Amino acid sequence: MACNIQMISLPCVGKVVPDLEPVTLNTNLKLRSRSCIKKPSCVAKEKTPTTGKFGTFGGKFVPELLIAPLEKVEAEFNSILEDHEFKTELATELRDYVGRETPLYHAQNLTYHYKNINGEGPEIYLKREDLGHGGSYKMSNVIAQAILAKRMGQKSVITATCAGNHGVAAAAVCAKYSLDCTIFIGTRDMERKPSNVQRMKLLGAQVKPVDGKFQSAVSESIKSWIENLETSYYLACTAVGPHPIPTMISKFCSVIGKETRKQAMDKWGGMPDVLC
Repeated sequence: MACNIQMISLPCVGKVVPDLEPVTLNTNLKLRSRSCIKKPSCVAKEKTPTTGKFGTFGGKFVPELLIAPLEKVEAEFNSILEDHEFKTELATELRDYVGRETPLYHAQNLTYHYKNINGEGPEIYLKREDLGHGGSYKMSNVIAQAILAKRMGQKSVITATCAGNHGVAAAAVCAKYSLDCTIFIGTRDMERKPSNVQRMKLLGAQVKPVDGKFQSAVSESIKSWIENLETSYYLACTAVGPHPIPTMISKFCSVIGKETRKQAMDKWGGMPDVLC
């Protein structure tokens, strides 16, 4: 089974910070004025993010046929963000079914390994996502989207997986909610993770091999969704795809960071310096 562990570290004990050279500003630079700077409306456009954008990434570049279904998913997603019934159901499932919150474990041996001869080095903690149901962090996203699919009245789920952790989570949750589950996976990934393929099948999912890797599996899963728009929900496994998929994944996986923040405050009264 793949081990999904997120690692964070504390500041080094007794760390010496070198003196920094003072910054010298060059006041003799000759700048050319640009028309954009003179127009407040142009500056405002640059500062205001577009919905579904993550810097230069994001957006919705899909066939016209998918615009309406994606807008429907987005509308339902926006409605559940402030829905007390949804929040209560999700919190209950995350606690009782997924097994949240997962522990923040002090890896003492690993911490000792990276100490120098003066005993200086990072304190390393592991966010034990591997202890959750399904053996990975994927379940937190999948359970939330499955509840969303159920609220939308969909009877089946279509998805794609890479190493298989998402596929196992999707198969388990679909079995829980009596949803038909079709999982596309690349043949090369099937060879890498045969145990996860077996688990998906044992949980009742229909596993469809696709020549190639994850990219090919995603393409085929979306094609299949297009053919079954009325009855199927596309359950994205990662922040790959058109808006609102990346926003949804970010929201549903944010529980991991929220837990880590709370646990860090409880353990050492601060935030981690590095997240890996």
